[in-house]
Amino acid sequence: MGRWGFSLVEMTVALAVAGLLVLAAGSLLAWGGSSLQEAELLEAQVFHTDLRERLGKDIRTARQVALLTSTELRLAQPGACVQYRLLAGTLQERRWSGGCGLPAGSSLAWEPFLFPTAGFCALAGGVAFLDTPCPAGGLEGSQLSLQKQGSPNSHSLPAIFARLR
Repeated sequence: MGRWGFSLVEMTVALAVAGLLVLAAGSLLAWGGSSLQEAELLEAQVFHTDLRERLGKDIRTARQVALLTSTELRLAQPGACVQYRLLAGTLQERRWSGGCGLPAGSSLAWEPFLFPTAGFCALAGGVAFLDTPCPAGGLEGSQLSLQKQGSPNSHSLPAIFARLR
């Protein structure tokens, strides 16, 4: 008489192998998700460093600094004007030659990161770009939150501060 089906031992071995495969696939997916978050954090840190260097240089070389609102900063530089402005969380930079009266020229948007709670603050001896409200007792522990467009993750990095010369 012929044998039909599988024995109990064969079924147990097949289920154990299938369980190991599912466990391996799950750990690979979890590792991939954390790698994506780490890559996004690294991108945010590089973006933060670039912004800190650019904004810091503009503030240090400015002859005059005008903090118009917590979302708009104008810097009079030799022969030119620079404006940093927050619109719906996007930081825009505009440069034009001449005086700082009416803005001219096109804007450069600092993408792909948004600053959902950021603003400019005038502090003793300089200007800070950080999460608002402005701190009363100094920058100790102040943060700047960055959020990549289309991502639910927000990254808190140190506030940016540049001294006036």
